[in-house]
Amino acid sequence: MIINILDHLRKLIIDENIKSNWNTNDKFYLIKHLSIDQRGRVGEHFLKDVFSALNKSVVYVNNAHGDWDIEVNGIKIEVKLATLDVNNKFQHEGIKSSKKWDMVCFIDIAPNSLYLTFLNKNDFEFNSTGGTFNLYGKKCNSHFRGNDTNPKRATGSGYKVDFKLKDLVEVKTIKDIEELFEAQILRYKLNKEIYFNDYDIPVNINYDDLGLSRVSVQILKKAMPKKLSDAYLISGLNPVDFKLLVGQVETRKK
Repeated sequence: MIINILDHLRKLIIDENIKSNWNTNDKFYLIKHLSIDQRGRVGEHFLKDVFSALNKSVVYVNNAHGDWDIEVNGIKIEVKLATLDVNNKFQHEGIKSSKKWDMVCFIDIAPNSLYLTFLNKNDFEFNSTGGTFNLYGKKCNSHFRGNDTNPKRATGSGYKVDFKLKDLVEVKTIKDIEELFEAQILRYKLNKEIYFNDYDIPVNINYDDLGLSRVSVQILKKAMPKKLSDAYLISGLNPVDFKLLVGQVETRKK
């Protein structure tokens, strides 16, 4: 029997907090006190400040219901921020099927760590029920949450994607973020414009523009799709380092 409704509500809140992955001593604990809009602004300003510090050309659009949030070197980016839930997942809503954006940056915050994911528009396939998206060579499902073309759309409309913590790449430095972004820019520019030799390795790429990095290795280890070319493009590695990490290059069947 409920004697005091305020005490009962407090008990329910305490019970849910016990299940949480978060505690007051965590580095990013305070973000749990922010509203959805406030968290969104944190993500947008964080990315804007990072790319400004990297001397990129940055245009910031302060529009909560726009199709994209910042433009970096001419690439229009929608910014999504989520925090780790009790199931060790991050949930992102409101992804639009609009043609006005080029890339989405997912900023995922765990209690004491940070994960960033850049996905190009062509990594998504939208349909009336949801669709799929490509996460480091892995096909994942998205879910349609309602009309995203209505100017009066509610928060959360559009498409929803979930990320598992184990599938993401942790970033620790501003250099990590720059390398992730540049690797995705490479995929963005080379989409459907590459040629492969008999070993399924791209042959029309300026290899001098690629290099081995800690972040690239993380991405490669997570990718490892059936097609080596997909893993190669995602990794951003030069061909020698790629073959060393993979261990072998299987001849593609013609």
